[in-house]
Amino acid sequence: TNQKGRYPLHLHHNMGPMTPPSNGYQFTIIGNLVDGGDLEYNKFKWPFTVHNSHYGLLKDNIAYNFGGSGYQTEDGSESYNVYDHNFAIKGWSTRPNRGDGCGSNNDGVVDLGCEPTGFYFRGPNNYVRNNVASAILSRGANSSYGFAFFSLHLGNVKVPNYQGADTAVAGQYTLVDGNSLPIREFSGNEVYGATESGATF
Repeated sequence: TNQKGRYPLHLHHNMGPMTPPSNGYQFTIIGNLVDGGDLEYNKFKWPFTVHNSHYGLLKDNIAYNFGGSGYQTEDGSESYNVYDHNFAIKGWSTRPNRGDGCGSNNDGVVDLGCEPTGFYFRGPNNYVRNNVASAILSRGANSSYGFAFFSLHLGNVKVPNYQGADTAVAGQYTLVDGNSLPIREFSGNEVYGATESGATF
């Protein structure tokens, strides 16, 4: 059932090092495949998940046959990450028997990122370029997207002041209204084939 935090690849609160690696990124995820297999729909949720981790590079990766979004930023604080030339194909709702694929979870909280989406950004503070989404499907209308920026009720987020900063340490972050941030970059992206909607903001 994909309990909270159980994703195929989960970059969870990765802080440091204070001196960036030689390629300039705090973390690097290049040339990986998360393959959900041949089932009609797969419950692997969020194949590539970035959670409160910053200044990273995700490039040339493939998410295939997954639940929810292929690439997900989890809480909206994620900043200065580069998503370049990734592919998301065959996405399904994490709740495939619901028409809209989403709704509230068992606690009555809106279940974000459960609708089929190629690339889902809870906040806008990343670089998104040259990515492709295809065959992102749902059983209901207005519920599947190639790209989604969804900042509803995002509120204040901790943005690192510099590379290697720890957003749990005072003085190393700035508290910013996430709903006031512009989208840092969205360019050269593509959606094609059997997908209801291209992008939603």
